[in-house]
Amino acid sequence: MFSQIRKFRILIKASRKHWPTRDLDNWLNGKLTRGGTSTLGVINTKIIMKEHIKRRIEYSKDVAPEEGTPEYEKVAKMIQQHELSNPNFTKDIKKKKAEAVKTWELQEANGIGLVMDPELRSYLSEFNNRSWTYGHRNMPIMFNVMEAFYTLDKRLNYWTLLNEEDYSISFFDFIDFYTSNNLEHDTNEIKESFIEDLIYNFNVGYDLKNINFKTEKGDSFIIGGVSMVRRGNEVTMLFNTGQIIDTSIQSKNLKPIGEMERSVGKEKLIIAEDRLREAVKLNDDPNLWKILIACRIDLDTNTIDARYVAKDEGNSYSILTDDLTGFMLNGKWREPKYEETFNNLVERVDEYNSIFELSKICLFLPNYFDFYNDEIEEEEHDTGVKSILKNSFKSREYKEVDDKFKIRVKPLWVLNRNQIFLSDRIKFRDEKFKVERTGYWKNLKDNEIGNDKNGNPVQGRTWVQKTESYFHAKEDDLIIEKTNDIPYATANAGKIYIMRNSSLPKDVFKIGLTTKETEERAKQLSSTSIPDKFHVMREWNVKDCFLAEKTIHKILEKYRVDTKREFFQVEMQFANEIVDSVIKKINQNNDV
Repeated sequence: MFSQIRKFRILIKASRKHWPTRDLDNWLNGKLTRGGTSTLGVINTKIIMKEHIKRRIEYSKDVAPEEGTPEYEKVAKMIQQHELSNPNFTKDIKKKKAEAVKTWELQEANGIGLVMDPELRSYLSEFNNRSWTYGHRNMPIMFNVMEAFYTLDKRLNYWTLLNEEDYSISFFDFIDFYTSNNLEHDTNEIKESFIEDLIYNFNVGYDLKNINFKTEKGDSFIIGGVSMVRRGNEVTMLFNTGQIIDTSIQSKNLKPIGEMERSVGKEKLIIAEDRLREAVKLNDDPNLWKILIACRIDLDTNTIDARYVAKDEGNSYSILTDDLTGFMLNGKWREPKYEETFNNLVERVDEYNSIFELSKICLFLPNYFDFYNDEIEEEEHDTGVKSILKNSFKSREYKEVDDKFKIRVKPLWVLNRNQIFLSDRIKFRDEKFKVERTGYWKNLKDNEIGNDKNGNPVQGRTWVQKTESYFHAKEDDLIIEKTNDIPYATANAGKIYIMRNSSLPKDVFKIGLTTKETEERAKQLSSTSIPDKFHVMREWNVKDCFLAEKTIHKILEKYRVDTKREFFQVEMQFANEIVDSVIKKINQNNDV
């Protein structure tokens, strides 16, 4: 059954290429007339509002006024009068609260139990606990980005997870797909494969520790998985990563919670005394410190609008962000001290720039699964709900809970293809997607019209130009390395590299050899007459680097820019394929 549903979905996506998207969506929703014209009417305005702003406005409609204000006292008095005039009011509230709690218990248990879905359920608990204890006005700062994965049931005053799909992936295979000719690198590809309001949980399978992601400063991370959701033209991601570090040493270096300044959104939070302050291990590995990384990408503007880093320190998370939402109100700092705090946070977020490069690549994960749809294997996994509801007496406690939460079995879509990763090192930088900078959004009243960065009218906020240094976000290359590769010890062993230099024309690369480190070779080349620095895009360990270089240059001879130099004007994907094939044969046979 699950496979049939997925195949039907693929058919719908294919139909979008031959039928206008709006008409197809209207047909699916029963809004298209027999003659084929939309019954929704023509929208004449050009007012633009971000999807997360729309949701924020909707959530705030029924929020109680700020405590201590005259409006709050007025509402409190009205509720008291309603309680007196309606004897069933308190009873109804308790009944709804009981239903909300039972719904929460089932949602806590209806995940597949891999890497990503427990993290989403952890935030589900946090957000509901905050709402019920302190109200919607006192949500944690991560709510500003993570709210995209949830929706508010106003009848129960309960945050609920959106629908999920669970996948098992190999990053080896996906990176190979991303750098191949099978993919057109444009946002239309993303939109065609990305179903809206559906959470994709991508869990890394067998190669979890065989591939790491490095920053240019040398910090290394493994990726346990990523959850993604598209709401309109915005995609929000949550990465579950592990920084490769000795967690026992890191735990000793953590400051006591009492010595730390409370971050935005944690002013009223009471620290749990039963939680140990420590650098929490990912997958119980003492050399992996669990760090959650989240961001929101705007597909229309090709910008990363918000970046968050949450370091798990046991009894709290240490949050880094460049999102002004929690620091400013109506274009002013909520407190004077917040400006300096924000400046410091942005500088520290920039240390993770190369990891945020991975988010741009991961936009194509749904496309990857659709492309290889026929190779996907399906597994069925029991959820915790199955054991909870197995007891007929126990199941009565959940009779008021909507059946959609009573998920006893979930499918896991598995795609592990070649399990081969020939390159030993790759660098990425997607120039299409940029970190939003040079200003900030000033919140306006819901009905007020402002302007975006390009002068277009937007509702509820306006863009304010800034020149402060903290808005000049740096963007670093993402470095992906194999962790289980040992250099060859043969006499002619070395590395083959592909380098680029921004001063050279498009698709011109230097392809050569070195018996030392590629970065050292890049520095040597950067000191020559060519302006700007050389960057290593890919490197391969090879038994005979001299034979490899000679063979590769011979195959690519017609693409050589200068007969005396090692520069070739060739598409990166094609060059990768040639080098991959030559390296593979030499390392297997020492012959071509």
